[in-house]
Amino acid sequence: MRYWLVCALAVAAPVGGLRADPVSIEVRGGAAARRQDPCDVRMVAEDLTVDLGPERATVKAVMDFRNEGAAHDVLIGFPQVRWANRPPDLNLQDVAFVVDGQAVTVEQLPPLEGAPPLVPPNEGAESWFVTRVPFAADQTRRLEITYSHYHGGSASGANLGFEWFAYLLKTAGTWKGTLDRLSITVSYGDVAGAFANIAPAGYTLDEANRKLTWELTNFDGEVDGIVVEWWPHVTRVRVGADEAPIHAYLANGYTPVVDVAALAARRGWTWRRVGDGPAWLLDVGGHSLQLTEGQPTALLDGRTTDLLYPPRPPLGAGGKGLEGGCMLAMRDLEPIVSLEIDNNWREGYLAVK
Repeated sequence: MRYWLVCALAVAAPVGGLRADPVSIEVRGGAAARRQDPCDVRMVAEDLTVDLGPERATVKAVMDFRNEGAAHDVLIGFPQVRWANRPPDLNLQDVAFVVDGQAVTVEQLPPLEGAPPLVPPNEGAESWFVTRVPFAADQTRRLEITYSHYHGGSASGANLGFEWFAYLLKTAGTWKGTLDRLSITVSYGDVAGAFANIAPAGYTLDEANRKLTWELTNFDGEVDGIVVEWWPHVTRVRVGADEAPIHAYLANGYTPVVDVAALAARRGWTWRRVGDGPAWLLDVGGHSLQLTEGQPTALLDGRTTDLLYPPRPPLGAGGKGLEGGCMLAMRDLEPIVSLEIDNNWREGYLAVK
């Protein structure tokens, strides 16, 4: 593979979105630029940890580098990339570099004049965060980079509503050789109600500890990046006059999706398994809805009907299938029961009457 003196990191491609009506606002890191003369520094390993908070992602990348050649200084950096026509004050925030445990000065530079574009022109590179790191011959050094940014967000007017985090991995391939190990941990805490998309494949979902992990070996930049898209968890649900510990999230167009098993227990409906099979029955006032995990259709009073979203157990249900709960769009309950819904997505609030 080719490698270059301005060796750019396996840098963040964070997608930051300030939630606004009716569209989101985006800023992201971008693909590495390959410039000037070769260098003999190899990125040996990277440990990436991401904490998804209510509005922001906090990111820490710990990278080990080994100089496999003569002593020299290496300018290390990552770019900040905006979508066209985005506000100039929307930036990656709290950017810090630490080399071998010591904080170092970080400079934000504009793109070099005449340099090849980092990404397609319509995404244009806006600036670089850089520091110069000296390497002795055969020296191994550790670089930690931390920063934060707002989550990306899709526009509800486009019948969307998920939020997302993205991180560009392929830039690790711009260093000499390959990475022995690339470990990624995304902690989603109480933020995600359900995942709309997780990429690439090969991840582990630990619902008990609310984490996503990837372990990549001999990495050469063949994976473009990770993307985690989720529908936001509703933190407060009220049934009638009382708050209830019911799992709920807001899907496309901020459509409420609720654990109907828990809601049935509160409202006095019947929720039971059909025989010994995978199907479950919701019975409300003589009307029934028969559901099977992952199936996009159901039986409404014995007749096949399409569902807005296939039923799934709540995140954290522990692999019990629909026995641990059943997430269903409230809209799919309209044929069997009349409900009044009060939904304030800005405050993560949902009321069912």
